[in-house]
Amino acid sequence: MSSNSSANGEDAGPCAVCGAQGRACARCRVDFYCGKDHQLQDWPRHKLGCSFLEVRSDPLLGRHFVAAKAIPAGTVLMRETPLVSFPTSWDIPADGSPFTMCVGCGSESRDYLAACVAQCKSCGWPVCSAACGLRE
Repeated sequence: MSSNSSANGEDAGPCAVCGAQGRACARCRVDFYCGKDHQLQDWPRHKLGCSFLEVRSDPLLGRHFVAAKAIPAGTVLMRETPLVSFPTSWDIPADGSPFTMCVGCGSESRDYLAACVAQCKSCGWPVCSAACGLRE
């Protein structure tokens, strides 16, 4: 993880206080703040989860995270954008019939051949249109 990107790989995100565009906390890079005032305002909440992880390097393990202090249950340590999402069990048709899901937009189709009109340029998985295949 570079020092210029957050725990989810993004340099900017919604401010934890007001939702405006903000920069990641310089220490943990989990929460975002639009300015110093909102960072200070949110500090009583944020300090409970800030800096639980440290990046270390080891000849055997390589770069890895270690807990820097006791981590309470339910603490968010890092955020990542999912690479792929799949339908949950309640999305599966009751009759169990197969369907295809576009990895670009998540739309579903029962007709596999009709649904797979294009492939994602990055991963080659089926997408519903050329436009979905160009998404990052």
